[in-house]
Amino acid sequence: MRAGIGDTGVVMASERLFLAVFPDAAVAGELAALAAAQYARHGLPGKPLAAARLHLTLQFLGDFEGLPAERVAAVKAASARVRLPAFELVLDELATFAARRRRAPLVLRPGQPCRPLQALRAQLDERLCAEGLLPPDRQPFEPHLTLGYAARAVAPEPVVPISWRVHEFVLVRSLLGQSRYQPLARWPLA
Repeated sequence: MRAGIGDTGVVMASERLFLAVFPDAAVAGELAALAAAQYARHGLPGKPLAAARLHLTLQFLGDFEGLPAERVAAVKAASARVRLPAFELVLDELATFAARRRRAPLVLRPGQPCRPLQALRAQLDERLCAEGLLPPDRQPFEPHLTLGYAARAVAPEPVVPISWRVHEFVLVRSLLGQSRYQPLARWPLA
């Protein structure tokens, strides 16, 4: 897919690259059901994301007009050096994030810090920075799983916990505007 030209004459990105953890199909179904129930409960218009798109982003790696093969190879090499055990991830708090757009992300996040998740992100950051793949002024990590986008804010509230065993992380190519993800590589956690 080729990117289009925006109103400003600037070439728009057509692809996004990120590292993430995905729930298995059963947990993704639970998450989708929770999202639908919360949309109804809060009277939010629209619909939540499809179960297959639900993930927790570990690191955003950029938007591109065609993925640069050398960057993908460098990310793969850096990610392959991560060594951590599998861990349990518990998501038990619903909220919206402030956004500079019309709709704010409706998210599910850990109510308490998940140290193994933080360690995974830290190790990835260390490896990616060593390869010059991350800017030094990146945003702090706020772990969350986006359920959809809300037209209004939802105050943080506890929900029945949903958890899964994180046993791998994935390098993903997102085709912008198409709601499609393509896994490019996977790395197991011991």
